[in-house]
Amino acid sequence: GLDIGWHNRRREDATRDPNERYVTIGDKLYDLKRLGQKTGAGWYRYDDGGRNGIPDPVVEDIILAAAKEKGITRKEIPDDEIRDRILFSMINEGANVLEDGIAQRALDIDTVFINGYGFPAYRGGPMFYADQIGLEVVLDGVRRFAQTDDYAWRPSGLLAKLAGDRKGFSSPYV
Repeated sequence: GLDIGWHNRRREDATRDPNERYVTIGDKLYDLKRLGQKTGAGWYRYDDGGRNGIPDPVVEDIILAAAKEKGITRKEIPDDEIRDRILFSMINEGANVLEDGIAQRALDIDTVFINGYGFPAYRGGPMFYADQIGLEVVLDGVRRFAQTDDYAWRPSGLLAKLAGDRKGFSSPYV
C-alpha cells in the first residue's frame, strides 16, 4: 500500500539530498487516505473491493497540479523510451551494486530480479539483457536521459568502463 512508501520516504527525509528530484504525489495520496486496494483507492480506484484498478480523475488532477508546481511540461513518451528508462535504470543501478561489492556477479542480480521481483525469466534478467543489446547502448541511453536529470541518471563507473572496453557484465571485469 501507499502507506509503506510514505513511511519509507519519511525515514529518508533527514538524509535526502536536496538535489534529488522529489515528487510529492504519493504523499498527497497518503494524506487523502488513498492507501491502495485496502482502502478502495490509491493510484487507482478499486470499485466493489475488486483488484482491477480503474483510472481516477482525482489522481490525474493531483498529477497535473504537481507537474505545474515543478514547472514540468508534460509530453507523450513512446513505449520504447518507457522500456529503456525502466531497464536502463535497473542496469545502471545493478552496475553500481557490482561496483560497490554488494553483489559478486551480474548473475546474482539477475537471479534476484527473476525470483524476487518477477522479472520475466525468459528474458534472463536486466544484466543479461544489457549484455545482449550491448553496454554501449545502455550507456548512451543513460547519458541521454541524464540531459534532463543528471542527478538520477549518473552513469555507473563500472558501466562506463565496461562499455568503453567493449565488455559485458558476463565477462571478467575485476
